[in-house]
Amino acid sequence: MSESVDRLKELLFEPEGRALSDLRQRIDDLSLQEKQERLALLARIDQLFDRAGTEERFRDSVAVVLDAALREAEVSKHDQMARALAPLVVKTIKTELKNSQDEMVEALYPITGRLVKAYVASAMKDMMDQMNRRIEGNAVMLRMRSLTSGRSVAELALADSQRLEVDEMFLVRRGSGELIERWPERRQPVEGDIQLSGVLTAINEFASHAFKDGGGNLRAFELDTFTVFLRGSPTLLLAAKCRGTAPPKVEALIDQEFLEVIERRNWQLEQASLNGAAEGNGHDGAEAIAAVLPPVATALDAKLAEEHARITGSIERSNPLKAIAAVVLIPLLGWLAWSYYGRYMTNQAFEAAQRIVLATPAMLGYPATLDVTAQGRLVTISGLVPARNVKEQLVERLKQELPEATVVDRLAVVAGAGNEAGPELARVRREMAGLGADMQAASLRRALEQARRRVVATGADLILIDPLLGDDATRSSARRARSETARADREIATVLATLTAGAAASPRPLLDIARQLGAATREVEGLTGAPPAGPARPVGAADLGSAAEELDAASERLHTATVAALFALRNKPRPAVIERTPRERLEALLRANAVFFANGTDYRAPATTERKLDQLAAAIRQSDVVVRVIGYTDEAGGQARNSPLSTSRAEKVATALADRGVPRRRLVIVGRPTGLDLSNAVGPQSANRRVEFELGFDGELDEAQ
Repeated sequence: MSESVDRLKELLFEPEGRALSDLRQRIDDLSLQEKQERLALLARIDQLFDRAGTEERFRDSVAVVLDAALREAEVSKHDQMARALAPLVVKTIKTELKNSQDEMVEALYPITGRLVKAYVASAMKDMMDQMNRRIEGNAVMLRMRSLTSGRSVAELALADSQRLEVDEMFLVRRGSGELIERWPERRQPVEGDIQLSGVLTAINEFASHAFKDGGGNLRAFELDTFTVFLRGSPTLLLAAKCRGTAPPKVEALIDQEFLEVIERRNWQLEQASLNGAAEGNGHDGAEAIAAVLPPVATALDAKLAEEHARITGSIERSNPLKAIAAVVLIPLLGWLAWSYYGRYMTNQAFEAAQRIVLATPAMLGYPATLDVTAQGRLVTISGLVPARNVKEQLVERLKQELPEATVVDRLAVVAGAGNEAGPELARVRREMAGLGADMQAASLRRALEQARRRVVATGADLILIDPLLGDDATRSSARRARSETARADREIATVLATLTAGAAASPRPLLDIARQLGAATREVEGLTGAPPAGPARPVGAADLGSAAEELDAASERLHTATVAALFALRNKPRPAVIERTPRERLEALLRANAVFFANGTDYRAPATTERKLDQLAAAIRQSDVVVRVIGYTDEAGGQARNSPLSTSRAEKVATALADRGVPRRRLVIVGRPTGLDLSNAVGPQSANRRVEFELGFDGELDEAQ
């Protein structure tokens, strides 16, 4: 057999043609058994070549074998395999991370940026939802706490949401990722805990090596709705999985508890090692140490609760507003209780009084009104009763049923129940007659006051109209309307004074005033050149009420016509600007100006008068015309005094114009003591004490000379 194999190998390495030829020859020379043996051997060689004939096939075959062996070892010898492979895997990952830090950071930066942005937005939304739920679920108490503490509702809700609670704790061996201890403790470790311990170890190692140059360590990260705090030593890793929002001092609290975990476990390991050495069993006794996480979790929960109480206590610490709120709130509660009690007693008294009224058969069909106040201690009954005895019985029953209440009787006995209602009816008639007279007088006063307000407003509008008029005729109409309006105002005031004094008024004066206002209305309607609205309304004899209505209507018509005229004149299209001659400019200036006097020949407004005279003198010098200077007086004094006074005033103004360069020969002095009055006033403020100017006629100067 071995010779055949050796010979077969020689044939394989011989040249292809000769080897195959010799092989066929030799096969033909063999017996049937030998042929079968050699063919089986060739088949086995082919199988060996297919599996390991080349380097690639050999590598694939070894990989399949190793994979099967690892699978079997994972099932039967899991712990030994983990301890054997974990250092190699960790070292490999460390090496790869160290060699490709820049590439990993560059690749992960955009992804982590988007994740952080999305997480921050989600976290803010979750926080707002949590705060809204807290505010909606306990809105009244939060507002009460806000009033007493001086803090906003949102701040209190945020403080309540900062409660941090420890959900789970893990103690993991660094390097291998072995889960040493878990709190709360489980009878059998589950696959999720083992995987979580490996993930925590990998994340911590990744952060430590990837960001080693920055000098920072991974101390906390978010996991779904939890926050995981990590603390590590050279051999151990403590992970606290917490729910809620961390207070400011949570990092220091976890650091303190982690140091205690390290000290407690090192001490336990030391004691277990000493005990094992003393017993001579050859191991350090690490399997016999006690659990260290339960006391740590209890202490951490207590300190977190204490810190939360301190935070909320600082928010709700007493302040002056609490005392003020207490001072205000206690009386307010007392007032609310007293108001409720008062309403209750009032309702009880009202229901009792209503039962008595309904239980009285004689009151059927007669209206009665009950008014109960002062917590039911004051009951007022008003309305009608059929007879006096029914009234007395009803009031007596109310007093018996409500002994602590004061019953006020305002019931009236209707007529038809005997002579007992006679005096009452007479009193009512007298009161109604007096009430009617008072109402008539009040209505008359209101009508007169309204008419006077319109007349006063019309007088003010007529003053505004006067500068808008363009010729002497319309100015005269406006002055007559203003004079009639002023006289009507005085007469209406006289009638009102009569009514106020309690004297009887006659309709005749009211009708006369209405006629005056009608005449003024016609004058105003002619100011704009438009035809009157209609013929004058006749005013005939009437009673006092009708006369007041007529006067009110006349004042309204006058006021309406005045407002319409003022509006039309203000909105009248302006004529095209035409260059006027010096004579035309002087004529307009003389028509628009006058000099007013106080007493004698004293100017009423000296400064204004001086400026006005300067302007007039300049215009007169520019035109070769005659100007009449006309002096006027008011009604004070007699004819003998006013005639020379009017001439003296004109003389003074003419002298002032001559002093300003106006030739004296072009000034004609005229005195008119009795002229058209501008005002009803008499005295230094009267507009009648004035000097006006008129343009003389052509040739008037020669005739005057």
